[in-house]
Amino acid sequence: MSSNAETPRSRSRLTKALVATGVGVALLAGGGGTFAAWSDEAPIASAKTIVAGQLDIVNVGNGVWTDSAGNVLTDAYRIAPGAKITYTTDVDIALEGDGLSANFSVAPPPISGTPTDSSALSTTVSVKDANDANLASNDNGAATVELTKGGTYTVEMVVALSHSADNSWQRAVLELRNSTLEIDQVVPDATA
Repeated sequence: MSSNAETPRSRSRLTKALVATGVGVALLAGGGGTFAAWSDEAPIASAKTIVAGQLDIVNVGNGVWTDSAGNVLTDAYRIAPGAKITYTTDVDIALEGDGLSANFSVAPPPISGTPTDSSALSTTVSVKDANDANLASNDNGAATVELTKGGTYTVEMVVALSHSADNSWQRAVLELRNSTLEIDQVVPDATA
């Protein structure tokens, strides 16, 4: 027998060593580990906390509908040709954020029924700031104003039924409670 001949015992040791090496490599590669031995991490030196802003209709006051004499309307009120009613309320808006601006709009109430002459009804919507300056006004549609700061704004809506209202206006319904206030962020043009 030659001295180079492998004994069963040495083949067994070699096989065991190869299997152990293969299992170790498979565990490192398959287990998501790396072959890197060193690593480090550190916090950003001037770390600050960034807080997101806010855009919200915080509070809508207890607005009231009044007739041209200043009487507060009740559910028993029935509008007639020539009448004018006015809604007034204060709205608190939170608009906080660097560079944030928003469109605030007020939409008039919808009408149900079958009036044939819709021009007999007019609505004027306006938004005023705390100094009573008129920021937006629109006849027969929503009034929209772009705001760049929060605060308290006064919403006024005047609804008038003309003397020219024909018989189709009888029993028509103005859904005053369905007038809407809406605020939407103005998204800057990404291409500018």
